[in-house]
Amino acid sequence: MNAPRQLIATLFMFGLSLGSLAACGPRSSSGIKSAKPLNETAAYTLVKNPMRTVSMIKEGTAAMRIAEFNPSPAGDYYRVQLNYKGKAQILFKTQNLDDSQTVNVPSIYFTAGFWEDLEKNGSYKATGFNVALKERGTASLDDGRTFPDAFHIQITDFADDTNATIKNLAIDSWVVPNLAAIGAVQIDLHGQAPGIAVKAGFDLAQ
Repeated sequence: MNAPRQLIATLFMFGLSLGSLAACGPRSSSGIKSAKPLNETAAYTLVKNPMRTVSMIKEGTAAMRIAEFNPSPAGDYYRVQLNYKGKAQILFKTQNLDDSQTVNVPSIYFTAGFWEDLEKNGSYKATGFNVALKERGTASLDDGRTFPDAFHIQITDFADDTNATIKNLAIDSWVVPNLAAIGAVQIDLHGQAPGIAVKAGFDLAQ
């Protein structure tokens, strides 16, 4: 994969790794899912608002599936499979993007206790996965849909940051935990690539 294509692929991979879908398992009394969310799927669309997405990314769609559960001495996690397509204009040339990636999400993220503790403490820290709560309120999507009682979070310190094309990556996301898989209804990426600042925004598809 050449450098421009790798940059765009990385934009899609990281943003979508943390964004997501509706649970098929049982839920806790608080309404937040507590079961393993295997085989959940969701679709996302790129938001071309220049406040959220750099102009070189022209269009994009994505699909996500939580593929499998993996126990680990360092902490259990889920493998999330991402398939995406899009178009980007780089150096006056349009490039088609069609790729697949997998990312690991800690299993505790899918529990009721994670969100209860996050609201109480304001942050969650683990190796390669730090979450800060910015606020709780209503998420407003680009198409006019709203999601009340959502969590506005920022995710940083990804485990593979040293090997990533985008450095110092931060993801702002509005999350509704009792919706699709990891619950993100809005995802905004911010980071640095060689010579440029990058950003890309995605909303949950209808």
